Amino acid sequence: AVQHVPEKEGIVDNGAHFDGDQSGTVNGVTPPAVQHLTAEVTADSGEYQVLARWDTPKVVKGVSFMLRLTVAADDGSERLVSTARTTETTYRFRQLAPGNYRLTVRAVNARGQQGDPASVS
Repeated sequence: AVQHVPEKEGIVDNGAHFDGDQSGTVNGVTPPAVQHLTAEVTADSGEYQVLARWDTPKVVKGVSFMLRLTVAADDGSERLVSTARTTETTYRFRQLAPGNYRLTVRAVNARGQQGDPASVS
């Protein structure tokens, strides 16, 4: 049943205040964290490929995944190799040179809000 609240109009007219930190959420729900991230390296005719796979603890409509692949440089820093966005829970990076790579994947909802990242080296 719907209950009439006589002061509702005054609350709306004077601005509403919402308690609690809702940053990074849609209706209080953050995009799901990426889990079980793996990266399988294969070589085909001298070309290295990485097949990334992961899953999430729940399915959320409108979620895609941002991938970021970096490689360790000689000075110890990380250099960005590639970025990608997909709605699938697998992605293949192709034509990679030998090196020490780090892959980071995070879920992103339709509003651009991001879940916790998962990484594998």
